[in-house]
Amino acid sequence: MGVSLVKRKGEQGSALLLTIIVLVILLFLGGSLGLLAMVEGRMAQKEEASMQAFYLARSGADAIAQYMMNLPDGYESIPFNQPSSPVPLSGFDDRSFIVEVREETPNLRIVSTGFVGGQQRTLELLLLKQAGAPTFDHAVVALGTANPAVKLVGGAKVEGDLATNAVDENSIYLEGGVNITGGISVGPGGDPDTVISNMNLVTPGEKGLDSLGEEISYPDLVFPSFPEGLKPQPNLKVDWSKKFVLDESGQWDRFEIVSNATLEIDLNEGKNGPVVIRAGHFNFGGHIRLTNVGENGKLIMYVEEISATSGGVTIHPEDRSKSGPEVFTLYYSGEDEFLNHQYEITGNIVSKSADLFFGQGVKLTGSVFVTGSDHSTVRISGGAIAAPTALVYAPNSTVILQEGGMLNGAVVSRSFVASGGTLTKFKAVDEDTFPDGIFDAGFGGTAGRSSYKRGSWSRSSL
Repeated sequence: MGVSLVKRKGEQGSALLLTIIVLVILLFLGGSLGLLAMVEGRMAQKEEASMQAFYLARSGADAIAQYMMNLPDGYESIPFNQPSSPVPLSGFDDRSFIVEVREETPNLRIVSTGFVGGQQRTLELLLLKQAGAPTFDHAVVALGTANPAVKLVGGAKVEGDLATNAVDENSIYLEGGVNITGGISVGPGGDPDTVISNMNLVTPGEKGLDSLGEEISYPDLVFPSFPEGLKPQPNLKVDWSKKFVLDESGQWDRFEIVSNATLEIDLNEGKNGPVVIRAGHFNFGGHIRLTNVGENGKLIMYVEEISATSGGVTIHPEDRSKSGPEVFTLYYSGEDEFLNHQYEITGNIVSKSADLFFGQGVKLTGSVFVTGSDHSTVRISGGAIAAPTALVYAPNSTVILQEGGMLNGAVVSRSFVASGGTLTKFKAVDEDTFPDGIFDAGFGGTAGRSSYKRGSWSRSSL
């Protein structure tokens, strides 16, 4: 009995000791797991803060880049090669970023550092300089120095600023109920009181009257060489008796749409690039409807000769509410006057040397570009330019508005003549609707601006 009792007490003591050891181990493991969880939590918080700092730095760099691209003439106000003061994130005390814009001629580099808690991340964004982008901030620019360089008679009106390189007396000739509402800049050294014939017909507005510091200049147009190597196609003639759908590029000696017929051109949403048509002779007596345009579909036509067999013909996208002038560009290398029939076109017209006449029956939703010469003309009569905003760019030609013609947008010309109750009203033009590569990229004239586009992102080398 005594031995058995001692044995039971010894077993109870061993069980208690074992229980204590197990509890200690469990407490140690629990503490370790808690410590591990706390460490992992802190690491996750640091990683999250580091990621937030990364995106904060990227957002800061991107915001500065967008500002500089939107206001290319205002970036001089940004101090170069020195960090900004910390910019706090609204609503957070521990989040901010610092941005530095470094000059790396001709480009710029934006270095942005984001701070979140105790974490920081630094990124760099390269801005690539784009030369040759002109500005259009006048209703009318007359680059020539002939007398008159600008002539307004018979109730013609200009709403917006006007500039000319002319300095001779009465180079801006005003007569007969006309009015200019906007500032006027005359050539370098010129006196506005002398250059403008009837000052009482001018309402200067905020800009007032002044003389240019140097002659204003604009870039040359780039009229492209016509493409070679396109697939040769048999002569095409589409008339009322058949429907024809075209979905590929090619070269035709004769490309004809007659008898008010319709040719559908499937652009395949631009997946295969633009549809390119080169025609020796384009007989335009029907309709071209652009289908399956999507976001990137484009038609580019290169034409050597144009004739019209009927009026009331059209070129436009199937859904004109979703596509602008950028969807179609016509390059015309012929000599005969073009657009003197009834057309309705959504697109841009680029003429190498021919005179253009937008008559009463013409409606163009797009812009006009003319390489031209001292004797070439662009005439607009009877409200023919129908786009919300349009650019008439003819730096070597005389632009003429007559018989109630109206233009919302901007005019760049050698000389400008308006009469017969016409209205030229400045509105900002959308350069994204212009043909690609239309301006000389090497331009550095007074009407140009240094613009930038985003380059590559990288982590800071610091």
